[in-house]
Amino acid sequence: MDIETVGEPWDGKLLLFGWARDDDNAWSWRGPILDHDHERMLEDPNITKVAHTTFDWRWLRLTGYDIAGPLHDTRVMAHLLNENTPLDLDWLTHRYAGVTKDKRIHKSGGVLYFSCDYGTRHRLDEFPEGSWTPKAVQELEAYCRNDVVSLRSLYDELKQRLQESEWWDYFEEESVPYTSVLVDMECAGMPVDLDMTAVLATEVHEEKVRLGQELMDEAKLPGSFNLNSGDQLATYLFSRSFRLRDRLPMDLDPLPPDRDFEVTKVGRLYIEGEWILKGRGLAATPPPKDKVTGKEGKRPSTSTPELLYMHAGDEWVRKLCLEYRKREKLLTTYLEKFPRIVHKGRVYGRYNQAGTVTGRLSSSEPNMQNMPARGELGKKTRALFRGNLVIGDYDQLEMRLMAHFSLDPRLVKVFQLGRDPHLITAQAIFGEK
Repeated sequence: MDIETVGEPWDGKLLLFGWARDDDNAWSWRGPILDHDHERMLEDPNITKVAHTTFDWRWLRLTGYDIAGPLHDTRVMAHLLNENTPLDLDWLTHRYAGVTKDKRIHKSGGVLYFSCDYGTRHRLDEFPEGSWTPKAVQELEAYCRNDVVSLRSLYDELKQRLQESEWWDYFEEESVPYTSVLVDMECAGMPVDLDMTAVLATEVHEEKVRLGQELMDEAKLPGSFNLNSGDQLATYLFSRSFRLRDRLPMDLDPLPPDRDFEVTKVGRLYIEGEWILKGRGLAATPPPKDKVTGKEGKRPSTSTPELLYMHAGDEWVRKLCLEYRKREKLLTTYLEKFPRIVHKGRVYGRYNQAGTVTGRLSSSEPNMQNMPARGELGKKTRALFRGNLVIGDYDQLEMRLMAHFSLDPRLVKVFQLGRDPHLITAQAIFGEK
């Protein structure tokens, strides 16, 4: 099955519902409401539903439809076969089914468009009215059916490979029930206090502005420099000197004495030119790799872990990563985002069963696993959630397994006494009690 939608379930609409039963032809039903036959098909616990990611099931469930039966996610199937492979549908269908998908839906200016064979494009949020012609409607319906056919080819190939590699039983017994649990979690949502969110957002924003100004003053950077720009930040961190284009008002007098500005054009109201600035000249961090193609990026990484790992002794970097970026991420990921994505007091995040190479569960839209946990800021952030927020983590799982299987007397005793194995190890190495 495959659906075409616009917006979120609570403020968008279902455009098309595409499906195919076994080896029958693919069909499509024009929304925004499914008929009773399709509802019964979704509710039938004896019918296995196949989709790529949980998006379709989540969207339909949050719209009010019941979905029962085993849920087979082709993304999870591909992850079981090879955890290092890209998991987007286009790549997988080309890799396993030899099908190159015709991507006609694209976003421009925040709006989704569908491109037709004859060169015109139409807004999806106007389907099937507006500029849509009967031929354009038929093309979108055919596009939806082709997606279903491609998905079925991918599913058949992945299923065969899992059976040949003896992973199929594991997939059915462990992965499939887990998928249903995650869909239930996504559709239940998390209750959030938006009034408290607004208060905390104001407080954190003021702190971020203050920290940002401190960083700019320490580095002697002009106001046009963007601390949140990876390109500009990389230029400043890893160069000994660099130029930054800017436009200054004519009445700015005098220019800052500690910075050079090279004028290139004098207009009626503004002076255009470039700042000639000093960089930090730090050793460059390895460029990040694209998650899908694996290709290395064109500039050094400016992510927090890499910067702290290579330049932990640089106080400017520490303040940037540990104080400024913490507040910037808290604002953009949670506090400023919640008012836009919360529906009836709840935020509906995504839980990704195949989101990491190691198999660990990941979260997105927003990342519920990456909220601050420590300090005053962490307490205030977690206080935004209402209901029962259960936070669990394995306590030294690998060490406990090691003690159990090795029966090493000293390691077993550490856990019997409730001690910290890492502390005991450090004390043994350095001869401390």
